[in-house]
Amino acid sequence: MRAGAADATALEWEANDFASELLMPTELFRADAAGRDFSVATARELASDRYFDVSVTAAAWRMTQLSTEPCAIVMSSNRKVNWACRSAAMRIPGLRRGTPIRAGTAASDAFSGGASESRPLAVDAGAWLEPRYPVHGRLLESTHLIATTGQVLSMLWLK
Repeated sequence: MRAGAADATALEWEANDFASELLMPTELFRADAAGRDFSVATARELASDRYFDVSVTAAAWRMTQLSTEPCAIVMSSNRKVNWACRSAAMRIPGLRRGTPIRAGTAASDAFSGGASESRPLAVDAGAWLEPRYPVHGRLLESTHLIATTGQVLSMLWLK
């Protein structure tokens, strides 16, 4: 899922797109996600066997791909960004690989032993996004702790 269009492994990129469409068809997924918030709670529900029976990360990725709102997902470990995926509407820079997870984020709290926050909470936009660019609205974050790998999935939603 971390392959990008610019990666040398174009076949893996195509395989990931094919798998997403096979497991979470665009029209069905879009209909099931319609009217819901961009959050881990929603991703968990869509990932469940009642809907698409996929991982929370896969559901969050698909939500991001299909969203018309400014949003992104960030996978982090060891208090640093591993990778990020943003919607076409999320144009504010930030979320670079290797960037430290800052205090004041739900991800930081999760790394400090706090519980995951499956519902979106308002966080300081400058903790995630490039502070020199204006942010219109509030940045909401929800998190999913992947205990087996020590990673934190953050879903960011500019509302």
